[in-house]
Amino acid sequence: MKALALAALAACHGGDAPARAAPQTIRCAVIGGMVETRLWQELSTRYEQLTGNKVELAATGNKPIVAAAFRKGGIDLVTFHASDAFVNLVADGLAVDPQPWLRNDLVIVGPADDPAHVHGERDAVVALREIIAAKAPVLIHASMGADGVLHDLLEDNHLELPAAQTLLFNGENQHEILDFLRDPATQAWIATFGKGTYDDQPLFFPITVAN
Repeated sequence: MKALALAALAACHGGDAPARAAPQTIRCAVIGGMVETRLWQELSTRYEQLTGNKVELAATGNKPIVAAAFRKGGIDLVTFHASDAFVNLVADGLAVDPQPWLRNDLVIVGPADDPAHVHGERDAVVALREIIAAKAPVLIHASMGADGVLHDLLEDNHLELPAAQTLLFNGENQHEILDFLRDPATQAWIATFGKGTYDDQPLFFPITVAN
């Protein structure tokens, strides 16, 4: 429902860069979603094979973490979602030549019974109005810009998600969710999920949880 542009910045270096015949190491600060999905690792491998250069992941995490790491210096390239934080790196003289190179979409995902009746709705604002009206609970994942996009949509359209129906996952409550995911009952459910979709095997497989 919403596309976010991702861009890259090169660090400022004094004078002209000398010609380099030998392979070089390029230190990068990368938004966490690219690393979590292994997109960055795959891209790095392709680049290294093509050029002979080495890509070093110097920092990764959410936008503030990546931007702060770049500001400390010693990083050649930073990439995260286009934003004020991104532009400020250029305005402060720390980086040059911002280049968009990727974008990702954000979607609203809900349970199969669709309590807010928003299935198939392509307008995020309309969907949010219906969710609020239905008093349906909302889980917001504070990564990949989801929380920022949601904030802008709500503010621009004078909408408000009641606190009682809203849960923000920002890492602070991750252990509670991890405990749930590793619970034997959840693991048993995972072993049945998706059976019959392609064959008699589940789409994912449970793990053996150590006591």
